[in-house]
Amino acid sequence: MNIETMEHEQENFSTVAVSPTNTPTTTISPSSSSSEVPTDHGDARAFTFSPPNTPQDENDAIPFHPERPQDLPLPDGPLETFTDKDASVYNLNHGGRLAVIFNHSQYKYDRLDPRSGTDQDVLVITEMFEELNFKVETLDNPTVDDIVSKLWDVQKRQDLCIFALFILTHGEADGLLHAYDSSYRFHKTILPELLPDLCPGLAGRPKLIFMQACQGDKTDSGVLIKASQAGRIRHTSTDSSKAANNLPYCIPNFCDLLMFSSAYFGQYSFRSSKGSWFIQALCHEIKESKPEEDLVTVLTNVSRNVALNKQSNVPSCPALHKKKQVPLKQDTLIRKVFLKSYATHAIPVEQTVTNVCNKTVTADAKKEALRSAGVEIAETIKFDFFQQNNMIDHKSAAGWYIMVS
Repeated sequence: MNIETMEHEQENFSTVAVSPTNTPTTTISPSSSSSEVPTDHGDARAFTFSPPNTPQDENDAIPFHPERPQDLPLPDGPLETFTDKDASVYNLNHGGRLAVIFNHSQYKYDRLDPRSGTDQDVLVITEMFEELNFKVETLDNPTVDDIVSKLWDVQKRQDLCIFALFILTHGEADGLLHAYDSSYRFHKTILPELLPDLCPGLAGRPKLIFMQACQGDKTDSGVLIKASQAGRIRHTSTDSSKAANNLPYCIPNFCDLLMFSSAYFGQYSFRSSKGSWFIQALCHEIKESKPEEDLVTVLTNVSRNVALNKQSNVPSCPALHKKKQVPLKQDTLIRKVFLKSYATHAIPVEQTVTNVCNKTVTADAKKEALRSAGVEIAETIKFDFFQQNNMIDHKSAAGWYIMVS
């Protein structure tokens, strides 16, 4: 198998055969860096530089925000969202789509190495997500104050159906991330600002967080495996169908989150002048995905792409040479996310289906059901896609019930 590899400070990539060995995990010590260590090998913190009169504890503190507004009061009664309780798919047909990029290419006082290639990541993110009807906003080299202030702006929004956040920076273990002027921790500075108690406008709506940053200073040499002759085992599952209703219901604060990091806990994350392995693979797999593929499926393809098709090529630094990487996906999503498909897509006129009550329904009846729910009709996706994804379910007195409208 041929592997795309990375070379330090070169625009071209070479091709080598994968030959990982069962070697123990290597730890790279920042203090042992020499002049031969590449400056753009990854997103780990290379060294610490404390400018004069800088408090020693600044790196793990959030700067003072004298202008921080009072917490937005939660409205009386339940928070409104676009998706019915029993829907198996998030409703992205209504509301806006917003993607925010925190892009770091350099740091104050040159305390960290520049991140060459990050602009290539911004370019491919912007092109891909604008194609998916997101409004993309980029903050270049933001301070911690800039980052928090931007999240406050998001908290004021009530019109979004989905939110995506990209953090492109140097990182360390335990969720430590670096802004232009200081550092912060993801679980203290970012995550709480997106939960319903502080961001009610995103309650019940998917919040996608993509982090291109090292999770530590360890590297992964990989291990050789091969498929057995026992054959494949196929697993299938079917979502149960339930009628949705408009009654208030309670969800945990930490619902509807997806966090996709470029590397596993404690591990290195590789990047070159052409961009990072992770972001480039992410946008490639989304672009190549089919409308009927949900986001988690697409992200699994991203992990496979990075894990199998990438290997570092830094012969001048043995500790970083021929190393592997695998992204880490964590989520509390309770429904499927389809970035490319909508319930507004149509049903071929000649097609008929049998519903769960064994009643044959014509295409005209299906179209009328969609129109009665205020859904526009297009002529692109077959009706069985809706049925498979529980978008059209039980027959009610008014006809077909539209689970995602």
